[in-house]
Amino acid sequence: FVQRRNPCDTATLDTDATLVATHKSTALCCYDGFKAYQPLNVWWAEQGQILYTEFRDGNVPAGFEILRVLQEALDLLPEGVKKVRVRSDTAAYQHAFLQWMADETKHPKWGVIDFAVGCDVTPSFKKAVAEVGEPDWRWIYQEDEGGYRTRTKRQWAEVCFVPNEMVKSGKNKVLRYLATREL
Repeated sequence: FVQRRNPCDTATLDTDATLVATHKSTALCCYDGFKAYQPLNVWWAEQGQILYTEFRDGNVPAGFEILRVLQEALDLLPEGVKKVRVRSDTAAYQHAFLQWMADETKHPKWGVIDFAVGCDVTPSFKKAVAEVGEPDWRWIYQEDEGGYRTRTKRQWAEVCFVPNEMVKSGKNKVLRYLATREL
């Protein structure tokens, strides 16, 4: 219905789990130590709608079976969608998940799925970020409604980083790692 009323050829899908506190006696404790449920949602940004949701107990990790969840959400996209993008926090930083999105043969309807996923800040990633030269950092600008751009106090840079797990698997697609810093 939404797609018929407001046709959109792009689906930017945001995956995120949300802790919902409860006093139900049978509920399980979440990672923060209180009783909760933790639904995992897939939000379609362009349509402003939840595309898929899965109710979960509070003790289920946010990234549990995230690839299956994304695949089920993709099956729900209506006709007319030609391009898919995915955004997520570090719960989705799983190499099999990232490689699946980067492999055009896994989903012939969508091709390569562009994605932005937060990565775990491991000691090796921190070391790679520290090696970025000062001239390689670029300012982040914020644009207001009138189109005026204001420089923020944040910068970004591309980081030369390949996780050991990707190298060991032998199936590594080239992924770009970006870091931000606040001055």
